[in-house]
Amino acid sequence: FLISGAPGLQERPRVATSTEATLVAWGDQRVAGNRDVYAARLDLTAPDPVLDVDGVLLCGAPGKQTGVDIDPVPEGFVIAWQDYRDDVDELRGDIYSVTLKVATGQVTPADGQLMAGNPTNETSVSLALEEGCGVFAYSRRHDDLEADRVEVRSYRR
Repeated sequence: FLISGAPGLQERPRVATSTEATLVAWGDQRVAGNRDVYAARLDLTAPDPVLDVDGVLLCGAPGKQTGVDIDPVPEGFVIAWQDYRDDVDELRGDIYSVTLKVATGQVTPADGQLMAGNPTNETSVSLALEEGCGVFAYSRRHDDLEADRVEVRSYRR
């Protein structure tokens, strides 16, 4: 089944599943000269499983956003990526993330929250989250592999 038929290149998808849904996130070049991050919720029990045809924009900030990872949290997913919004030369990327709420498709915060913004280039983000805490790991240009603890808050209705 087709997840996104939007113009331009859709690349490097990642998939995660929770008890509530499945989410696919990817880098997207539907806007010429820009790479953004999109995601689509899936209900694999439905005849038409794609709930967000062509995806929901997670980050449309200037510059290139790429290299997504996803992890489920209560009532949603956290999606993180490498982001070059502050460096058009793509030499110093940062790590940003958003939370997507499964029930509504709501994305917060708009265009992401800075997770790692050091003077070096942060790449290759990986998430491992659970209720209350978690870890995201990433590489840095000086050949180190680093990780940070993060607080995970579930969305309450």
